[in-house]
Amino acid sequence: MSEQKSSHTIVGTTSDNNLERIREILFGQQMADLRGRLDRIEKRFDEDLQQIRRDTARQLEIIGNQLREEMDRIADRLNDKKRAREEVADLFADISILLKEKLDTLD
Repeated sequence: MSEQKSSHTIVGTTSDNNLERIREILFGQQMADLRGRLDRIEKRFDEDLQQIRRDTARQLEIIGNQLREEMDRIADRLNDKKRAREEVADLFADISILLKEKLDTLD
């Protein structure tokens, strides 16, 4: 009985090898073509992805620079307004002093 099993295994293995050869003959070229197409698609996808990453990084850098410039402009405007308020406050203080002096001279 063990002889039958081992001969069955040999026949099965031979059949599997023959079947694999038939598959290779029938579909080998198609599989190679598909692998080549998939490799080209994957390469193009990787190149496109790298380009997208470069473009995104460049755009983020541009946006960051624009934001910094705008923040600097806003800070400058705020400082200008602060100086203007301080000047107005100083003028009011001077006017107040002058008015007190005038009132004191009138009394």
